[in-house]
Order: sequence, then C-alpha cells, then structure tokens
Amino acid sequence: MSGLGYSCAGFEILYKVPLGDRLSINVCKDVYAPSDDTFLAVNAISELKEKKGSPLRVCIDIGTGSGVLGIYCAKKLRPAYTVLIDINPCALYCSKINIRENELFLTDIIQCDNATCLRPGLRDAFIVYNTPYLPVKDEGLLGLAWSGGLREANRFVQQVISVLSRGCIVVVYSSLSGDDSELILRLRLSGFNTVIRKIHVFFEDIKAVIGCKGG
Repeated sequence: MSGLGYSCAGFEILYKVPLGDRLSINVCKDVYAPSDDTFLAVNAISELKEKKGSPLRVCIDIGTGSGVLGIYCAKKLRPAYTVLIDINPCALYCSKINIRENELFLTDIIQCDNATCLRPGLRDAFIVYNTPYLPVKDEGLLGLAWSGGLREANRFVQQVISVLSRGCIVVVYSSLSGDDSELILRLRLSGFNTVIRKIHVFFEDIKAVIGCKGG
C-alpha cells in the first residue's frame, strides 16, 4: 500500500481498545493509538449531539488514524454519510478494518493531506480533526501522527472556512503548539460560534475548539 509518497509495509494489528456502547477499535502498527486527546474529541462529539439541530448530512474525520472519531461520530450523530481521511496509508487500512468490525455503512475512506480534498458548498456537515499532536517535524509514518501542532490546526481552519457553509467543526491540539488566539479569531470572524473545552495532562493543556455556523 502506498500513496502521496508514503507506503505501508508490515501492517499489523497490535491490540483492541473498547470504547463502550458496543464499539471497539483495533490499534495498528504505525498508526496513532487513541489517547487523552482522542477522548476529549469524543466528549466534544457527544456535546454536539445534544445541540444538533438540522439533520446531519455528512460526518468527516480528518487525520482519522484508527478511525475512532469517524466511527463514534457515525454511531452517535447518525449522519447520512461518513468520510474518513488520512495521509497515512496504514491508518486508512486500519480504519477500514475497524469500519467493517463496527458494521458501518455508507462510509468512504480517502487518502488526503489535511482538508485539501474537501470541496466548497458543504452544509449540514460535521468535521473533526484531532491534529498531529506536537510542533515537531518527525519523519516516517508515526511522524505523520505526531508532527504538526498548531500549524496543522491553522491549515485546517483556513481550508474549512472556505468550504463549510453550514455545520460544525471540532479541532483538537496541544497548548505546547503555541498561541492559538489567531485561530480562534479567524473562526469567529468567519461566523463560527466557538467554545473551548480542555483537559490538563502533565505539563500541557489539550484543547478542543468546537465551532458552529449557519444555525
């Protein structure tokens, strides 16, 4: 398996993580394993479930990794269609296995860099991105899961504000990434009502920005 300059060799399922509600996820070699940031995003999705107004047409999980957030979104928010996106071919294969085991339907898996493959005119959509965790530039497949920080969060926001006409986003990143005031301001100036949820883990805050626009 290869694409966008990356190949997946020696694919291996390492272990399984239960998520509750009869959901479980296989964790795979060279793919980011669910952690504190993942479950902060899960809580943000649950919060949006309580606020959801108009029917949700599509759920998009960018940087899907093992597929956990896309699967959780599909099960909890019940969109008509779900899309899982990652640049890492190992992550795509891992998420494909997890989609099948969790009996998801009307789901696509796409290899793409960040949100660059999304087209303008999205509405009644929910987009979640648990960004690469830290502001570093590691090499290799695991580097794709860990590297990026606020740079990737800002790229995501810049792309999403140009394609999403109505819907919600959740973007997760670490306080170690730097000052996020520009990101928050950009969302608010683009018509997103935003709230921030965070947890403190050791020497950092992990933040989830929830933004909705268009009712």
